[in-house]
Order: sequence, then structure tokens, then C-alpha cells
Amino acid sequence: MRDGLTIGIAGITGSGKTSWVRQHLKDESRLILIDVRGEHNWLPLWVAEENKSDDLEDALAAVSIANRSDAEVRFRFLLPADRDQVWVEFLGKLAYHIGNVTFILEEADIYSNANWDNPGVRCLHNYSRSQGVTFIYLTRNLPAISRRLTSNTKAWVLFRQSEPRYLDQLEARFDEEIVEIVAGLDDLEYVQVFSDHTWEKGIVTL
Repeated sequence: MRDGLTIGIAGITGSGKTSWVRQHLKDESRLILIDVRGEHNWLPLWVAEENKSDDLEDALAAVSIANRSDAEVRFRFLLPADRDQVWVEFLGKLAYHIGNVTFILEEADIYSNANWDNPGVRCLHNYSRSQGVTFIYLTRNLPAISRRLTSNTKAWVLFRQSEPRYLDQLEARFDEEIVEIVAGLDDLEYVQVFSDHTWEKGIVTL
């Protein structure tokens, strides 16, 4: 999936976002994942607090960084809560630097809001395409994400959303038909919306 796109995945807790990531990316050879809740045990784990977190440069060794596009990079990161913003900035810029990699960010609304993006997030959604980096972010609260990030998002995977205020805000970004479909989805069902406003429904298989 390393085509340089920015992809947004949104939906309520338990609707299927994490399962979608596992289904579509489990065989990806170059993958960096920020695992905020510790749910992606199908990837090797690197816990910042247990690996000299005072020195961010140690992450280079942890992910076996190589600028060769064929080198395998498969790691998920659990970040120290008091330094997670620093780590996301570092790892986002690292992914841009090495290129040709898929970078996944869970709970993106922690690192992006209406008026601000974490610098690592900003680097990825502004410049990742030139480096062949696919940036995938997950959120329960899509309306909280910055307009800069959503405007650079080229494809959406929308799972069930039930809160009226969220649905009202979604309608400002998508056609009314899409919002109605999202409101009626069952768990593990999703609608994928493309940049040309076409869409298709799908279901995650466990």
C-alpha cells in the first residue's frame, strides 16, 4: 500500500478500524505503527520506555533503519504518555526520511486538532507523497481533525458513527447519502470514499 496517499479511517470504538488495518496491512513489509492502545499484537513491539527513551536516536536501531527500499521495517511503538508528542514528531519525520513505508497513527485526534497538527503529522500529510510514504490515520472523532489534514486526505474508510453531532459535522464534508450510509452500518462494515467522490461498501473479515 505504499502509494504515497493519505488515508483517513474514522468510526466509533469497536466498529472495526483496528481490524481493517490488520486485514489490509498484515503482510506489509515496511510498516511503522503508533499503537496508542496496544491493540496491534500482530506486529513486533518496541516500547519507548524500555529502550533508552531519553535518546530518540535509538529508534533508528530499533526499526533497523535502512534507506534501501527493499529493507524490511515492521514495528509498532508504544509511547511514554509524557513524551508521546515528541515521539510522534520524531517518528513521522523519520518515516518521511526513509521513504517507501506505510505509517499508521492511531487516535489521530490526540495529534491533530482544529488549529494545530503535530509537526510529524504535518510533515507526513504535506510531503509524504514525494517520498512514497502512505500515511494512514485512525480517529473516533473525525470533526476534531484539522482541516489541513482532512484536505490532504485522498481516501476515506468510514465505519459506523452514531452521535448526531458527529453525523452533522460529517455532512459538511461528505454527501448526505454517505452520512446516511455511515449511520446505518453494522460493526465491521465500512464505506470507502475516494477522491473523485465515488464510494463502495465493504466488510472486514476476521
